[in-house]
Amino acid sequence: MCDCVAPATMMAAGTKRPGRGGRKAPDWVTVCAMDECERVSVNLPAEYAEQIRQIVSAGNADSIASYVLEAVQARLHRDQSLSELKDLFDRKGQGPSAQHLAWARDVLGVRDTHGDGAAS
Repeated sequence: MCDCVAPATMMAAGTKRPGRGGRKAPDWVTVCAMDECERVSVNLPAEYAEQIRQIVSAGNADSIASYVLEAVQARLHRDQSLSELKDLFDRKGQGPSAQHLAWARDVLGVRDTHGDGAAS
């Protein structure tokens, strides 16, 4: 068992989590084996740390470590997906049009921070 995350987070993707309203772990959540874990220290703004503590206290996360692990896994999954999408457009030889990007931003509620129609 990995000592970097609470035991309740050592579940296979798709299994129901106790104490979280039966919410299923996303398919991209991975299981951490002891020999694969590395302990790291992360500094967060005090307000974030307090919010996470409140989430854990309310039973909406198993532990601070599991909350952070899930957030990191979500970001890594997102970055991998974006990389695969970029590779697809590179192989196709063209990216999405400005109209497609505007539609996607509108659907996702994301602003064009660059003002050039490029993906942010």
